[in-house]
Amino acid sequence: MLLKYDPLLAVYFRHKYFANDRFTRFQLTPSDASVKLMKRYGLVIKMLTDGFKMLFENRFSESDEGRQALLKENIILHFRIDLTDYLFYNYTGYMPEDTGNKIFFFTNQPRQQRLTHIPGLLHHYRFVTERETISMNEEAWEKGPKFSELYFSKPFGHLELNLTEGLQESMFICFLCRFTFWRYLLASDYLQQKENLMVINKTRKWKFIQEGFTDLPDGRKVQAFISKKSIAVTQVQNRSFQLGENYDAVNNRFQKEIIPVLPNPDTNVISKIADKKNVIKKNISNIVI
Repeated sequence: MLLKYDPLLAVYFRHKYFANDRFTRFQLTPSDASVKLMKRYGLVIKMLTDGFKMLFENRFSESDEGRQALLKENIILHFRIDLTDYLFYNYTGYMPEDTGNKIFFFTNQPRQQRLTHIPGLLHHYRFVTERETISMNEEAWEKGPKFSELYFSKPFGHLELNLTEGLQESMFICFLCRFTFWRYLLASDYLQQKENLMVINKTRKWKFIQEGFTDLPDGRKVQAFISKKSIAVTQVQNRSFQLGENYDAVNNRFQKEIIPVLPNPDTNVISKIADKKNVIKKNISNIVI
């Protein structure tokens, strides 16, 4: 007799930094107890690059009938989440400055002291925030071990799936890209000889704020231009910003265009350049040209 497997649920990871929104830098591992439960109830995991699907062995003729029978068992599964991209925090918004002794906790059934989720999401708000963090000293489940006892090494997070009636077929964990103030530092020798320089957003017709001169780590003083508002840092390059001299605000153009498309922040590095008051701001992306 051939076994019949039908879809039970799917969990997808999404991130606004990437062009296709798909996040592929997580590694999931079910707990030993969850592996035993899955074998007992005929559950099979199919890993995807951006999440996973779970199938169940259906002993009924109708798929929905078998799914509902399984969900009456009130199974709870637990997964360890490991992050495989060390640059994650460079391009992800709403993240805590330091997680300390905390990990991210995702679930489709909020604990009593937590708020109700948005349907379809495994977290409270539209995107993951610091609110999803939980202390390693808390119990991984009711009357169960603490996270610090469950895990020998600290994971990025923990996923709890409650297979109960009303379970949604598709669930998501969604991250937002970072929004920073972009600051262009004109360090090239040939730019030092130019006058009345300006950086503008050529598509929305607003100019950057001229900050005067800023000290580079090597002691040089260079002109700095910072955006009026925070700008999304994404994998898709923003080609809206340009540098020129003798800017005409009325007609939104330069007398002479110098750099038609300015570079975007490099998420591979974190700059440590202070502002005029010698304060390092974490929401500024410094771009040296």
